[in-house]
Amino acid sequence: MEERYIGVENELISFKDGTEVEFGDYFKQLKDSVGKTHDISGTSIRTDTGHGFYVDGDEIEILTPPIALNRGFSSRLTDSLMAGRDIVLEATPELEHTGYSMHWNLSDNDNIMGNRLYEAIAIPFQMFGLTPLSTGFNLRHKDYRFEILGDSLTRENQINATALLLGASLCAMEERKYTPLRLADRSFSSDDAQEIFISDGRYSFVDVDVPTAGFQGKMQVQQYLELFHRWISPFVRRLGTRREAWNLESFIFGKENLEFDDLKYFELIEGGGGAVDGIYKPISLANSEKSRQVLVKGETKRELPLECRLLGAVVGELTDIEEFGWDHLYYSRDYGKTNVSGIGDIYRHMSSTIKGLPRFKPSQDFPEEKLKEISEVALNDEIKYEPDKDLSAESVQG
Repeated sequence: MEERYIGVENELISFKDGTEVEFGDYFKQLKDSVGKTHDISGTSIRTDTGHGFYVDGDEIEILTPPIALNRGFSSRLTDSLMAGRDIVLEATPELEHTGYSMHWNLSDNDNIMGNRLYEAIAIPFQMFGLTPLSTGFNLRHKDYRFEILGDSLTRENQINATALLLGASLCAMEERKYTPLRLADRSFSSDDAQEIFISDGRYSFVDVDVPTAGFQGKMQVQQYLELFHRWISPFVRRLGTRREAWNLESFIFGKENLEFDDLKYFELIEGGGGAVDGIYKPISLANSEKSRQVLVKGETKRELPLECRLLGAVVGELTDIEEFGWDHLYYSRDYGKTNVSGIGDIYRHMSSTIKGLPRFKPSQDFPEEKLKEISEVALNDEIKYEPDKDLSAESVQG
């Protein structure tokens, strides 16, 4: 069985008294505020919470552990990311932070070509992983993983839904190797950032070719999302709990707004000078004391997910660590050197080596099952954006 993982790198922009600052000046403060750490470099650490933190240029970046794709993974990934954000916020109470970028890392698979994965997730990811003010997105192959570059999301439920969407899409692509919803007029190059081509979100029209249904023509993004969800739904049900699957569906069918749906809100942000080249400033909005883009610490402390505890034990329990990356571990013990390679092997090694740690649950294996074809496409009635019903600006909360 080939193991599959998903992780997030989240880059933040930091401000003091409304002015952008270099987080490198606060990195020691962050390091001193957490428990045990292992230094990767002068500006990069691993912590006993299972996170990585490093300064990339002037910005702090949070790295979650790789989370195994099995039932409930999207909540574990979300909890891991939100816990990492809380660590930064607790360490720097004098600063404000807004999200800049999120890189979603998915395990590589020899059966999946990057251009086909791009074609499959391009439209769903624009809706779920970007905002109307995004500077674009990209997908690139890097080491042992696919890296999908998007915007930093603020809403916890949307992060959870995006994780489940991407995980289920990866599994569907492994089985089918291509999407049944072809983008007739789109080409992909990992060298170039991909501009948003659904600027009106759900209401945009895209050219789609569905060979199994004998359909070729334009459909709205809303209908595309519904068809795409139908295609990946077997894996949504297998990988997601009932609550997680319902959460994803609520965004797919528009019962809950994605950030991309909040057109009035982002228009207000842009008009007020609150967003420049993808950087959100901590400005106050007309009807809110705070900006929704400023990250806020959670009200309760989260229980660290399984992978956080296992990876955190490397720092918390082991000594004489010589090398520690996401897929390799090399350390000394009384009886000699120990060298472990592979994400799952590190997790299994820690759960068997350190007393009291939970047993690692690997990524889920699926029996071979042919995905249902999209055999018919009947175009839905056109939906139109109704500004009077867009309450995103009026209902902004701090």
